[in-house]
Amino acid sequence: MLLEFTELSHLDKNKLMQVYLEGNRINADSLYPHLTDRRFALKLAERDFIDYLSRYFLRPGRAYMVQAEDGVWLSALRLSRVYPELYYIEALETRPDRRGEGHAAQLLKNVVTLLKTRGPFVLRDCVSKSNTPSIRAHQKAGFTVYCEPGFDYLAKESHSGSMGMEYRSGGGT
Repeated sequence: MLLEFTELSHLDKNKLMQVYLEGNRINADSLYPHLTDRRFALKLAERDFIDYLSRYFLRPGRAYMVQAEDGVWLSALRLSRVYPELYYIEALETRPDRRGEGHAAQLLKNVVTLLKTRGPFVLRDCVSKSNTPSIRAHQKAGFTVYCEPGFDYLAKESHSGSMGMEYRSGGGT
């Protein structure tokens, strides 16, 4: 089931942190290496993540999209409307304990299906060339490579070592 969140107050932060557990652990190690209590460092990284969503991400034209099953959040991504017919994906992630089960591909397919109800669009993402599972998930959902290096529409910069992936429906930019 696809869930769409446009307000922080509607997000279940505990379920979201389970999806981003690995990334938050990496951020805790990077941002708080001096802390010996790693659980506390993880809580700080999670707090920083939620703060980012609140202060910078969740605004008009942006949403958190979540693939859920039986109340468990399996995969998530951030979706931004960049132009009227152009959407950009970032932070596609799957719970570490549920990887390899096709949840990211299903989430991408469900986002495509939802966007089709809203009219013509182009959906893009910037994916690391070394992230084979993400590349496969995008391909299973009908994405193709449209540029190298990839372009991050929110940061407005190219990323070497990445490629731009795209899904087109009914024209668009």
